[in-house]
Amino acid sequence: MNCLALDCATQTGWAVISFDTGLILGSGTEKLPGKSQAERFYNFKLMFEYMSITWDIGFVCVERPHLRGWSASKLALGLYTSAECAHFARSGMEVKDVHTGTLKKWATGHGKASKGDMILEAMKRTDIIATDDNEADAILIALYAHEKWGGGDECTD
Repeated sequence: MNCLALDCATQTGWAVISFDTGLILGSGTEKLPGKSQAERFYNFKLMFEYMSITWDIGFVCVERPHLRGWSASKLALGLYTSAECAHFARSGMEVKDVHTGTLKKWATGHGKASKGDMILEAMKRTDIIATDDNEADAILIALYAHEKWGGGDECTD
């Protein structure tokens, strides 16, 4: 089974990891085009559906949005909700999330790691040179999901 990891934002980071091998199969970022948030939500849905089919996704892990500024929070929360709604449209796919602080503590040992720390940690763990912090976060989300839920057992919190 493959897992799609997402760091949802206007520039969405993504990574796909094989739960069977623990290898990152692909990663990158996608700028969600659109003049309105509705257009961005729709384009996220299309991206999500394309990746689900292309990579044979059976599991999704997203970074849980946290509130900062209204526009950024509204977008991240909307994309996060879109990922969960898409899960119901495709049977058998499970969606989990990870809090930013939990991910940072797991990756670096402290929950307030900088973007630079997270980029370096993703590179150390995978030898992938992330294009930005969004891709690095997605790579680390994928590795976290594999460690926490990828053992082949039924997923539990």
